[in-house]
Amino acid sequence: QAAGLLRSPELVVPLIYRTRGAITRGEAIEALSRFGPSIAATLGKVLGNAREPSAIRRAAAKVLGRIGTPEAVELICGSLEESDKEVRTELYRALGRAAKARPYVPVDKKAVRAALDREFARAYGLLQAGEALRLSAEPGSEMLAPGADAAAALLASALSEELTATERRLFILLAVLYPEAQMEHLFEGMEDVSSADGPRRRANAVELLDNVLERDLKRKLLPLIEDLRRPGRLRAVADVLPLPRRTRDQVIAELCRDATPWIRACALRYACEHGAPGLADTLTKALADPNPVVRETALLGCLRANPHEAGTIAEAHLADEAPAVRRQAALIASRTPPVSAPRRASNP
Repeated sequence: QAAGLLRSPELVVPLIYRTRGAITRGEAIEALSRFGPSIAATLGKVLGNAREPSAIRRAAAKVLGRIGTPEAVELICGSLEESDKEVRTELYRALGRAAKARPYVPVDKKAVRAALDREFARAYGLLQAGEALRLSAEPGSEMLAPGADAAAALLASALSEELTATERRLFILLAVLYPEAQMEHLFEGMEDVSSADGPRRRANAVELLDNVLERDLKRKLLPLIEDLRRPGRLRAVADVLPLPRRTRDQVIAELCRDATPWIRACALRYACEHGAPGLADTLTKALADPNPVVRETALLGCLRANPHEAGTIAEAHLADEAPAVRRQAALIASRTPPVSAPRRASNP
């Protein structure tokens, strides 16, 4: 707080790195916001450095959104292709905040529409993957059991969660183009399944969006939120959002490389249970994955796919930085039966 009041240039970098800790993040962001436009360029460098921790880059995006000057907005718009979805989501929110607080500041709408198209492609790509693998659209308790059916249900659940997250990002972006339409509140109301009037809210939302959005956006968004089955949704956008045709094996391979760690882990388990070409090579690459849940799942996959060499493979991971991976490696190395499913980490 004192640093924010002093606004000394030498305090900027220390404050940026205090945004990494949960205890100091809020105060550090508030302090940085007090510096105003003078630190926009520095924040832009932090935002563009993929080696910086995600929490710091998210904080940089948030501060840029609070600054909201043309330079800050330009830096945000120039980063909308960010691959880290958490940073990307924060960028969308920051842009929405700046656009609403300062409607006179120009926003690169071409960049926003390109970001929308990428999110639409992601959403319908997830639906296409579920259809190619014939996964249940509404997985149930079977995902908790061992075996092939459970692996399919777990992957279906992961794809469903990611679809909801992608839809949320779409509405955050739409709020930039339609700042007066309360897009995020509209999405929250649609997703409130516990409410008795949930279906009515969703129908009202569809009607409102049909009246507000331009034709191109309507044709891409409405099939996602209308009460349609998965094939119907895909058919509805076939002529406005063509998706590349992918075989079952191609879908599995792509999901094992997905940007979302939990999807990668669930796809690995699915591949081990249902079979996939090049599984050994896929598992080898997954053993070096930056996410511990994926590495642990890969170890279990090696035990199933190549039990004779699993112990040797596990020994190479006895010093893994993640305790869960070390424990699983020790169990496999000692030939103790490991758990049968990937466990979701608190921060995968």
